[in-house]
Amino acid sequence: MGGSAANDQTLGISRYLSVLRRQRWIALAGVLAGVVAAGAYLLVAPHTVTATTAVNLNVITTEPFNQQRPASGLLDAATEADIASSHVVAEGAAELLGGAFTASQVRASSRVSSSGGASVVRVAFTAPTAREAVRGADAIAQAYLEFRSDQAQQRIDTMLTSMNTRVEKLNEALLQANRELVSAEPGTTDYAQAVSQQQQIQVELDSLLSQRNALSNVDTTGGIVLTSARDSDLEESPSTRMTLATGLAGGLVLGIIAAFARNPFDRRLRSPSDVADALGAPMLADLDPRRGEVSDDDAHEQMRVVFERLRSDAAATAGPVLVFDARRSEQESRALQRLETISDGSVQFERVDAAASRADGLAMLREATAVLVLCSRRTALVEDVRWITQEARRAGTPVVGFVSEE
Repeated sequence: MGGSAANDQTLGISRYLSVLRRQRWIALAGVLAGVVAAGAYLLVAPHTVTATTAVNLNVITTEPFNQQRPASGLLDAATEADIASSHVVAEGAAELLGGAFTASQVRASSRVSSSGGASVVRVAFTAPTAREAVRGADAIAQAYLEFRSDQAQQRIDTMLTSMNTRVEKLNEALLQANRELVSAEPGTTDYAQAVSQQQQIQVELDSLLSQRNALSNVDTTGGIVLTSARDSDLEESPSTRMTLATGLAGGLVLGIIAAFARNPFDRRLRSPSDVADALGAPMLADLDPRRGEVSDDDAHEQMRVVFERLRSDAAATAGPVLVFDARRSEQESRALQRLETISDGSVQFERVDAAASRADGLAMLREATAVLVLCSRRTALVEDVRWITQEARRAGTPVVGFVSEE
């Protein structure tokens, strides 16, 4: 059962390959049409170039060397992407581009993504030319980093202003506590309260001064550029290679479909292999000049081989050999003439034209002991070859093979 399934699969594949071989020009035409369509699309489609700039964000914190939490954990990917694609950043990028693009155009042409836990942000910018794409991506990245730096500096300035105000108040309170401490006598309740108040104010003041010093030393740099757009790979759209490959593949698929759709309506046998498949018998000689000039000696030798094939069948000498001429040509058959010359009357040949009466052909087939088919490339018809094959099988007459000639 396994061998039968394998044979069926092999026959199926052979059938498909046979159809593609017969209709190869239609399949090739489909491939050509697909490539032409892809080329036309490349000519008319808007051409754009996308450049990408990668930046590494700086985590703005008063504890930059704290190892308890990684820097990426202090950043939110969604927030950073929203900031990078915000209208404020787009306005800054538009200014850096010198007015070549509006803020709305910058936002519409940009794309932001993050990786490494949001610590690495990639800004892509799409423009009609590579130069504009590179300038746009770098401008957005610069505007984004400047915005982060400005925002951080503003927050620090606000906090420092609040701290300075508080320090001034604490200094005044400390001065008042010192005065009360000086005026109070040691050992009294007022003296003890003045000492406690002085210590509390001093502790708060020291803490506040420490925080202020830490804020003053915070690095407000927004980040650094890891890969500039001019150093990154540019992405062209539509991709020439991808478009042509798609057109080629699509054209091939359409060509194959068209080939199988056309095959049932194609009446001609276009190659010796087509004839062999339809006839179920091999080609014995090839005298067709379309395959190259055939010399007289070569033609004579090939027909001698055909004659010996016929003589090797003992039944062939007991009766006539039916020569079925499927060429549908008015020219005399050189192959048949050579056979008659070589046989010198030892074998009788009965020729029947494919265009003649089918009844006459059946009458000759009933008396014949073997069948030899004459065909010509691109003129032999499927129905003629199938007819003689079926009728020979019914009559029990073997089909020896076929000869290809003009």
